[in-house]
Amino acid sequence: MKLAKEKFDNLLNADFLKGVTIHGDVETGAAFSGIMDTVKRHNADLIVMGSHGTDGIKNMFIGSNAEKVVRNSEVPVLVVKDRKNRLDVNDFVFATDLDPNSTSALKEAAVFAEKTKCNLHLLYVNTPSQFLSTRQAEEKVTAYLKNVNVQPADYVIYNDSSVEEGVFNYTKDVKGDLIGMATHGRRGLSHFFNGSVSEDIVNHSSLPVVTFRIK
Repeated sequence: MKLAKEKFDNLLNADFLKGVTIHGDVETGAAFSGIMDTVKRHNADLIVMGSHGTDGIKNMFIGSNAEKVVRNSEVPVLVVKDRKNRLDVNDFVFATDLDPNSTSALKEAAVFAEKTKCNLHLLYVNTPSQFLSTRQAEEKVTAYLKNVNVQPADYVIYNDSSVEEGVFNYTKDVKGDLIGMATHGRRGLSHFFNGSVSEDIVNHSSLPVVTFRIK
């Protein structure tokens, strides 16, 4: 505990934290439960977790405390990979399956975009396995945005070979700084991002990824 507090104190003296109000906590026990307890105690609005390593965050997410945090957190979780430069979020790509039951996550993403003063791009990836005609896709987007009171900077129906490739390619096209997705909590990621798709997006993304709980 003493060593941990010493490291914490050294971190809080970093130049980039000047002007930021910090409340330091050093918890003992399981990391997942400690994070969840701290979030409740401080009524936190956002969890930020760092990641590093040549394999991205694969080891961090699969069968780990971080995976539990992402899947169970009631508040948004932002995972940031190692990067030397300052994290400036100007363009935020929110990928969705256009499920009407996931609009609560879109609303939170819109609030996040407003608070960070960035452009919110709504993305639907149209794949060969679940292909929709242009008219069908447009109708689905219209139904998704109906009565949501969210106005993204734009929305795009992006054709690609897979959801993962579509998310990465579109984000690259618009020079996006952040990727967002919805989660179902204990039931895992939104069915659009189930199985290997969600893991691939999170594990292989070189950009920060933020998840929002569907409520």
